[in-house]
Amino acid sequence: MSGAEFLMDRPRGGWSELVTTSELDLRLDAFEARFGTKLATLEHRLRSQTWVTISTVIAAMGVIVAA
Repeated sequence: MSGAEFLMDRPRGGWSELVTTSELDLRLDAFEARFGTKLATLEHRLRSQTWVTISTVIAAMGVIVAA
């Protein structure tokens, strides 16, 4: 098969298997939405954990000072 024949041949799955820009945009938007949700959840958990840690340290310092 020559280079021109190779380039002019249809894709392996047929022309209907090609991905369009709009399909890629939709998939990227869906990925960003899922990633954004997971990132927001992670941020919330990290903030909660930080507040618990800070509160524990302050409480421990209060106990040490009172003793």
